[in-house]
Amino acid sequence: MDNFLDTRDGNTYEIIQIDTDWWFRENLRYETALSYCPNFNKKKDCKMGNFYTYQELDELCPNGWHVSKLSEWEAYFELMKTKKQVQEQHIQYETIVPRTDIMVTDTTKQLQLFDANNPLNLSARGWVQGKRRQKIGTITLWASNPELEDARFHLHIGPNSYVKHTHAHHIDDKRQKKRKFTVRCVKN
Repeated sequence: MDNFLDTRDGNTYEIIQIDTDWWFRENLRYETALSYCPNFNKKKDCKMGNFYTYQELDELCPNGWHVSKLSEWEAYFELMKTKKQVQEQHIQYETIVPRTDIMVTDTTKQLQLFDANNPLNLSARGWVQGKRRQKIGTITLWASNPELEDARFHLHIGPNSYVKHTHAHHIDDKRQKKRKFTVRCVKN
């Protein structure tokens, strides 16, 4: 592990090398005009990270870094399956109808993506809808997916499962219910 100083705002992030990629071990805290920090502890900063709209994803990460890609997340999940010795026959893949979204679940519950030993330090942060935090038992992160021409692609990650998908509902419509998700930056 190492640290990275974001010279745009002075925030320092723990980073970790996984294979050939460097990852932020923390959610991005860079403040933008559209970002939102549910400052529940009434402190001046947002230590757990800000929440962002998909419209600003291209400008969020520091120079040389990018918003994590689906392929990078897939490699991370494979690493975790190997690390936790989760056999492929215990992984359940479910298509969520009517979309082509995929839910991936470890039926043995060994994966434990939020335990103290997860390299990316993931925690159940939920997402923001309007000005309220939702689904606290999960974390939702933006992830670019070059195979789709849809910037709204994201991951809902739980302790033993994740859903990879995209949709416009509550992302493009109803301003008072607009969803914002966290971001992890990666450098190849």
